[in-house]
Amino acid sequence: MRDGLSEWRLALTGGLAVGLGVAPHLESTPATGRSVLVGLLALLLLGRERSLSPVGFLAIFLAAGIAGLGTGGARMDAIGAGALEGVPGSEIKVSGYLLTPPKSSSGVVRSVLGTPEGKA
Repeated sequence: MRDGLSEWRLALTGGLAVGLGVAPHLESTPATGRSVLVGLLALLLLGRERSLSPVGFLAIFLAAGIAGLGTGGARMDAIGAGALEGVPGSEIKVSGYLLTPPKSSSGVVRSVLGTPEGKA
């Protein structure tokens, strides 16, 4: 006996995971918020079926993937908004404490700082 709820969980979780996993590798666009809404709307419309056919499973998987892609894109935009993009060789002044020791690679020094606003 097939359990419709188990099928839903698998399709939903799998689609969200794929969407979130792919998002960092794609260029985000201003449409990320719309893609989340489209994905969630599609999930609501598809939610009437108890047992899923293979096509229904794929539709839910894709709708959840779209929602995950939009959510992941918005997350990457938020992370990128807090990044310092300075000119190499310029001086900067920061306040906080080191979370990782400085690492040098090809003349570039990287370190993670803890600040009152979060990691920098």
